[in-house]
Amino acid sequence: MNTANIPQISRPNSDEGSPNLNLDELLHKGMRLHQENQFDEAAAIYGEILALCPLHFNALHLLGVLRNQTGHPDEAIRLITAALEIQENAAAFLNRGLALSTLGRHGESLAEYDRAIALQPDYAEVFNVRGNSLKELNRADDALASYDRAIALNPDYAEAFNNRGTLLSRLKRHDEALSDFDRAILLRPEFPEAFNNRGNVLRNLKKSDESILSFDHAIGLKPNYVAALKNRITALSDQNRFEEALIDCDQILASQADDWDALYTRGNILGSLHRIDEALVSYRRAIALYRPEESMDSLEPVDAVRPTVADIYWNQGLLHLLAGDFEKGWQGYEWRWKKTGHRPTARNFSQPLWNGTTDLDGMTILLHGEQGLGDTIQFCRYAKHVADRGGRVLLEVPSMLTSVLHNLAGVAEIVVAGSALPHFDCHCPLLSLPLAFGTRLDSIPADVPYLEASPIKILRWSNRLGKGRSDALRVGLVWSGNPTHVNDRNRSMPLATLLHAIPPGVEIFSLQKEIRLEDRNTLRANKHVVNSGKLLKDFDDTAALISLMDVVISVDTAVAHLAGALGAKTWLLLPFVHDWRWLMNRNDSPWYPTMQMFRQPAYNDWDSVVASVNAALTDLSRENVGETMAGHDDG
Repeated sequence: MNTANIPQISRPNSDEGSPNLNLDELLHKGMRLHQENQFDEAAAIYGEILALCPLHFNALHLLGVLRNQTGHPDEAIRLITAALEIQENAAAFLNRGLALSTLGRHGESLAEYDRAIALQPDYAEVFNVRGNSLKELNRADDALASYDRAIALNPDYAEAFNNRGTLLSRLKRHDEALSDFDRAILLRPEFPEAFNNRGNVLRNLKKSDESILSFDHAIGLKPNYVAALKNRITALSDQNRFEEALIDCDQILASQADDWDALYTRGNILGSLHRIDEALVSYRRAIALYRPEESMDSLEPVDAVRPTVADIYWNQGLLHLLAGDFEKGWQGYEWRWKKTGHRPTARNFSQPLWNGTTDLDGMTILLHGEQGLGDTIQFCRYAKHVADRGGRVLLEVPSMLTSVLHNLAGVAEIVVAGSALPHFDCHCPLLSLPLAFGTRLDSIPADVPYLEASPIKILRWSNRLGKGRSDALRVGLVWSGNPTHVNDRNRSMPLATLLHAIPPGVEIFSLQKEIRLEDRNTLRANKHVVNSGKLLKDFDDTAALISLMDVVISVDTAVAHLAGALGAKTWLLLPFVHDWRWLMNRNDSPWYPTMQMFRQPAYNDWDSVVASVNAALTDLSRENVGETMAGHDDG
């Protein structure tokens, strides 16, 4: 953090006498007012001095400092430059450097700091702000060396510890950063910025509770500290404590109603609370107020990315989709290419994008995946409809999907992602096809199955599994997805939790290929669970195994999409915060007619879901036993 340096006064180069004594009295009065943040009054005093003595070094210098503090860095530079023409002074070089930094002219500010050091080599404050400029110039090693020098010159320099900590955070050296923030707070217990930065680094260290406590301290010291409030909102949201996060959002907006970033965040929170209409109002207000030139007002939001208007439109689109308003939703979904954070990579083909407005009339069109495997499985269904518009369809997909998609209707050729592309005339990303076809809730192409398992692989897996008990249900389980997924903490569950849903007498098969350490221990302790995952070579194997199950019970992963696309009986387990495609307030899916959904009624409430699945599976098991007995009677 750059702060103004109000220096000790420098005696003007003039004879001592009563006029100068009067000026000195005025100067001391101005400095006192300045230090008390009475800026207008201080500026008036400095101006009075300059009216009497236009070449008064201290008045010029201090008025320049004040102008930078009050948001006029260009004027500050002019005044301090005039002072430096009277005499060279280390503090003046420092403060001119600060004004240049305010304007983002960090290379020039660095030169000013070096001139200050040449005059005063032991000037700790200069080494501190010099570190800040070097940090902004991405010269991390030099910045750390400058902070180190500041601390060596002044071991009790709290601000230097805080600034070094922010750079260490940026470098992912979080433990070292935490040590610096702790030292800064020890030296200056009432240091809200250090508590704020400490909260950020604790959040990066996955110490969420401690992080929130640190933000609490920062806000306690500085009640309307917007940066800390925003950071606490993020930390509370990490814990699904959205009601509390909403209170912080409203506190920010009570003091600055035009904070578009807070309105955007408020929309996200309301969306997570399923208060869709209110969320959309917040998004619309955020868009109306959006100011891209505004900078983040927190000291160092660790790993934070400033949202843009694309993020607002994107999230607005997701809420429209979640609510079933596909007309607005697909339009908003196209903002995915411009949003910050996790986004698909746009393919810059020279061939045009096909948007559905014209027939293809024999042209070759490339349909390409862009996101997860589940997305590809869900939206490849449109290939047939593209072919019906007269196109020869090339479908580019990851290699692990090629075998299960090889008979997909409408596809002329499967292309493995990353390989050389054949000739094509136009292209369309898979997830832009619903927009191209004007898909509405009542016009989703939901004919299943649209994928088929290999008969040969079904036979192989049937032989592996054996006949089993004729009266026992075969249940395939998937309890966790990709651990790097943005919503994994909500959508995945431990195997031990899901096993409580399975009543006695059911044959259990793991369809899970990647198994986490805690779940391996659960599998070892539950020998009746058949671990099929280690034998699954590709999605065609998984499809064959699914085809032999009476029901697949899965969290929101690609396997759930595969089961739905195969027309298998599928029970999908959804967290309270779930993906847009599963809509709201329904237990069926218009995308997959054989799918039933079991939703969390509240955050983190898998117990209710497990109880519902247990009851449904118990009923299904009884039905199966009854059908088996009836079959025996008929024989």
